[in-house]
This record gives sequence, C-alpha cells and structure tokens, in this order.
Amino acid sequence: MQGGCSKCNKAWSWSRLKEASTNVCTECYKVLRELKDCASNLSCVSNSPKKSASSKSRTEEMMSKPLGSGSAPGQQPLRQNVGAAMPPLKNVPCSKNPGHPRFLPVRRLTADSLPRDFRSPHLADIIRLKGEETVRLTVTWTSPDRPQGFGYEELKGTTTIRRGSGTAFVMNMGKTQRCPSTTCSRNLRPHQVSGVFKVVTAAHVVFDDTEAGNTTVDFFLDDERETGNVVIAQGVKITSVDVENNRSVMECITHDLQLYDKLQHFRERKDRLLSEIPTKQSLPSTANAGADAVSTGLAVSTDNYLTILISHPHGGTKHISFGELQKVTRSGSSVNVKDMPPLVRCTMNYSTPTCPGSGGGTVNVFNKLGQCVAFAPHFGVSESGTNKSGAGWIRESELTSATSLKK
Repeated sequence: MQGGCSKCNKAWSWSRLKEASTNVCTECYKVLRELKDCASNLSCVSNSPKKSASSKSRTEEMMSKPLGSGSAPGQQPLRQNVGAAMPPLKNVPCSKNPGHPRFLPVRRLTADSLPRDFRSPHLADIIRLKGEETVRLTVTWTSPDRPQGFGYEELKGTTTIRRGSGTAFVMNMGKTQRCPSTTCSRNLRPHQVSGVFKVVTAAHVVFDDTEAGNTTVDFFLDDERETGNVVIAQGVKITSVDVENNRSVMECITHDLQLYDKLQHFRERKDRLLSEIPTKQSLPSTANAGADAVSTGLAVSTDNYLTILISHPHGGTKHISFGELQKVTRSGSSVNVKDMPPLVRCTMNYSTPTCPGSGGGTVNVFNKLGQCVAFAPHFGVSESGTNKSGAGWIRESELTSATSLKK
C-alpha cells in the first residue's frame, strides 16, 4: 500500500506503518495511528491494496473532527492492549534510584512492610485500596502551547510517548452516554461508554485539551507478568490547570461499563476501614518485627507522619515508596467540605523516593492514628533538592503541627 501526506507530500507505506514512526507530520500521524490500531486491535489488515486504500479514505473522514485545537492530532482510539511485556522495576536502569530498593509493588504490601510506628494491617489495607485509584497515564502528544520552562521543551509539537501517574475520582462514572469519539476503533456504530470521571495529575504530565485527548489511562496495572485485568480509559479534556502549583484535572471516559462497580466496591471497603480508625489512640503494632520492611529497605524513621507515594515509576507497574514529611507550605484559606474536616490548600516537601513516571502520582500523608491528613499529586524536585508536591490539601487541625516540622 502506498499513500501520501497532504501537507508534507511524503510517501508512506505499510513498512512505515510497521515502524510506527513518530517523526511525521500531523496528517501522516493521524492516518498511520488509525491504521496501526486497526491492525493490532481488530486484525483487519488486508494484503489487498484496494481494501487498504478504502481504509485510508475512511480514516481521513473519521479524523476530520479532532477534539483539540486542530494543531495537534485529534482524540486517539482507545487501546485494546496494554503493550509489550515490562521488566521488573529492579531491572530498569536508573541513575536516581539504582535497583529501586525503596520501591515495593503495591500488591506485595503488608503491615510488616510499613515503618515501625505505622505497622498495622488496618493501615496496609487502606493503602492498598487507595492504590486501586492510582492510574498510569500514557500521553502521545506534547502541546506546543506549554509555557517556557515547564518541561519537555524538546518534545513540543511531537508525538513522542511520555508516561506519568494520576488519581481517579469516579463520581458520575456510573452513568452511561453515547461514545463521543469520532475515531473510536472499538465499533463504527453508536455505542455506550461510561459517564465522565476525573483524574488528578501534575500539569506537566497533561497540560491542555490536546494532550488530554491523546492520553490513555490504565487501571489495575499492578503486575508485569499478568496484565489481563487492566482496564483502559481515555482522556477527553482538561477541566482545571494550575501551572504555578503544577496540578491539572482531566475528564475521562471508559468503554468498560463494569469499572465503576469495581472502583465503588474498593471505595466502600476503604471508607469502612477509615471509619473504624481510632480517634485518640495510635495504631496497634503487629507482633512481627518487620523482616520484610528491613529486607526491602523500605523502613524509614518518622516522627508523627508517614508520607507515601503510589505511582508508576518509569511508566511500569504500580509501586509504593515511603518517606518523611519535611515541610508544608500553606497556599490558600480554609474550606469546608461535606462530611470532612476543614481543609487548607498547601504544597508539601518530603523525602519519599520518586522516579521518572512518578509525576502526578498520589502523595498521601498519614498520622499515627492511621488517618490520611494530607494528599496531593507528586510534582518533582524542588530547588532545595527535596521532592515536592503540586497543589493539594491538608486538614486544618494538622496544619500547625505539620508546618513546625524540623528542617
């Protein structure tokens, strides 16, 4: 099959498609990406040049209504497959955390994995359930409209793949609607998708609508050896972006109409455990001395708070890391939230280990009662060299204690 691009006049063929080249113009990208998804997901590749040419014509028609501004590829089809097999994190080369000894797969978390003062089966269960809401983000377009110095300068206007993490909030996911995508490869006929739900991440991971429309969301990517239970969702648009505090909120949809029930089940279990947390006594310790925590290097010395990060380091499977809360900076006034204590806008610094791909991952701060008192998306490294969150929230009752931490 031979074709051409209406803008650059470059020829492309099935060999170019198989290479999945990212160094092509927007029009070439649209055609090649649609045909690549068709080949890998629907197994409808034909050796007949006539049928392939027809596919090209239909592809151009389907891509005629892009989700974004028109300067970027339109919303991409939902992927059916997670991708090639991923190596264990310990085998991934990394100059920041060689061997990744302080990262633990969430599926392996037990009470004995936790630091000594927080060693409780109750808290371990809560953390694992929070992990069910942590997602991997795969972004296949970097907007040329990003501010200067905001990261990925060399990738602006390209389709180079980037990965990060985020936290899903499932309100309204249980509703259904007609699939809004004009490029959906699942079915050419009208079909139903979930209601819109939101993913909170760092703004440098997903910045604007064009990037959101080219973002896929992976739930339950917990084990590189078994990816059959992974559920895929699709970014739609950005509803909120805070460049200064590096936080964005993205609307998403999924074709898996059972996902809401799964996440709601996990959330109800988590809420039940949270309601059982004592309000005046510290968490009960386990009798075991914590051999697993010592052997994996996860145990850390903490005073009153445990800061955990749940993310997808290096774009792989979901891992957890532990550290100390070092600083809390207030960045807003107190707000009242239904059924919750008053919250204050803040950013946080912490010693919790991070890697590329951790950006946007869930930072949670627990006190010795096992209560989650602060949360935010992971941002990156601050000027002082400590890890820093994007804009998040802390309980107003904890603010005095947290802001007086030893520097």
